[in-house]
Amino acid sequence: MADIIAALLLFTHLLGFAGVAGGLLAQYSVSVQRPGPLILYGARWQLISGLLLVGIRHDELRPSVVITKLALAVAIAAITEQYA
Repeated sequence: MADIIAALLLFTHLLGFAGVAGGLLAQYSVSVQRPGPLILYGARWQLISGLLLVGIRHDELRPSVVITKLALAVAIAAITEQYA
């Protein structure tokens, strides 16, 4: 059961990344480049699902990798929140 939940969380985490990447690609065709709602919600969801993934798989992860990814996710979410 935990493997199914982890796989679903990983899938939704990748959907959050697709939202951020798709939102960034969509900004290339716009004259005023500001983070849109797709980037905002994608960054939020990546942060939430990433924390949930760490909670499920905490025994097999290195703390330095988790802290680095958390800092990057918080920075992206904060920048997106500020300019969206």
